[in-house]
Amino acid sequence: MRNLQRYTGDIQRFRAKYRLEEGKPVWGVMAHINWDSVSDYSPMAYGSFDEWMMDTVDQVSRIPDVQWLIKVHPAEVDYDPRNGVQRFVEERFPSLAPNIRIIPAGEEISPLEFFDVVDGGVTVYGTSGLELALAGKPVILAGEAHYGGRGFTEDGLTVESYRASLHGQPRQVPSACAKPSWPGGTPIRFSSNARFRCPSCATRHHHGGRCSMRNGSS
Repeated sequence: MRNLQRYTGDIQRFRAKYRLEEGKPVWGVMAHINWDSVSDYSPMAYGSFDEWMMDTVDQVSRIPDVQWLIKVHPAEVDYDPRNGVQRFVEERFPSLAPNIRIIPAGEEISPLEFFDVVDGGVTVYGTSGLELALAGKPVILAGEAHYGGRGFTEDGLTVESYRASLHGQPRQVPSACAKPSWPGGTPIRFSSNARFRCPSCATRHHHGGRCSMRNGSS
């Protein structure tokens, strides 16, 4: 719990620090600890977390109209960062594409603030993907997460399908009270009792509900 950050709501400070352009989509790549044993038991599209990260960085460097934030797992502060994700990426990509930023493990930002900044996220099977989905934002998985396969994630269970999801993710910043959607504009189909958080008023509407800031209460 030593690395737990308090939520301040000050996302503009974070946006300025990482030079994020207004009006341009921001997606998060939520890294795993590369030696996490979960990869030994749960199927994933790649042979290892390192292979997944290397291919993800290569693929998103070809999507310049989206800003990508590689968020290093905060536990790396305490567990040998010399062999962690940040060093791995920097060694293999000494000149990162201008649309990619690395968020170090020790960055002072609450996960909730990070979720406020991004418009969607990518992980293999990290719990952060579930948390982001609960915020009403699209999530692309590269493995069989315990919350995957339930209709609210895009599951890239092969390298080909994962890459297709990356290149097909929404390229526009969500409009006020926009229903979350998958590539091509297809709405995410929730159960009848599911709710998503409106990016305009931050309340949770039933799928298909209306935002009180635009069309009256849901």
